Amino acid sequence: MLGVGISPHRGRLPPWGDRALRGWHNARGDSARRMGETAGFMPKRLVEIPLVPVVGAVPAPAAAFASEGLRRSASVDCFDFIPSKYDVLYAVLSALRRGRLCEWGSGIGINIGLAQILGFDAFGIEIDARLAAASRGLLADFGLSAEVETGSYFDAHRDAEVYFNYCWPSQMRRVEEHFLSVAPSHAKLLICHGASDIRCKVVAFE
Repeated sequence: MLGVGISPHRGRLPPWGDRALRGWHNARGDSARRMGETAGFMPKRLVEIPLVPVVGAVPAPAAAFASEGLRRSASVDCFDFIPSKYDVLYAVLSALRRGRLCEWGSGIGINIGLAQILGFDAFGIEIDARLAAASRGLLADFGLSAEVETGSYFDAHRDAEVYFNYCWPSQMRRVEEHFLSVAPSHAKLLICHGASDIRCKVVAFE
């Protein structure tokens, strides 16, 4: 394990930031690909890498959007919906290179809305039709265009550079296996080990 949880360092990139990670990843990926092509298989696993979020208050417009989302979510009858801590995710996303972000289980749409505010091309997949509909209304009311697809993220798929998921602990292994099977080799998985503990995992070729 290379890192756990979140380190509260203001505005600092990881010691081997996004560009270094991509270089490491590409080098390992190219080598593993050549070996895999020769042997007929490409064994891979997930490894955890450090997260160094940008610490600071969530800007007022983004906080107002998130607060309204939490207010609306209370009126949606979905027994297993537990929102993540939007301020924690905002700090993490603020430190990452912008790109496409897919939330597996996007709930009321707060996280993909914040991701779009930060400059990501964000979209979500939500299995509960009531939450999906409510999230589209929330996003539209705040002038945001992040898309929400109704369905199971184990069935629906979109390529992204970053995937975010806050699932029940009993589902974590399945989520990680799904990421290994469908995500691009350069993608990151942000997965919650509790509402305030977001960890980042990437594919490593053996």
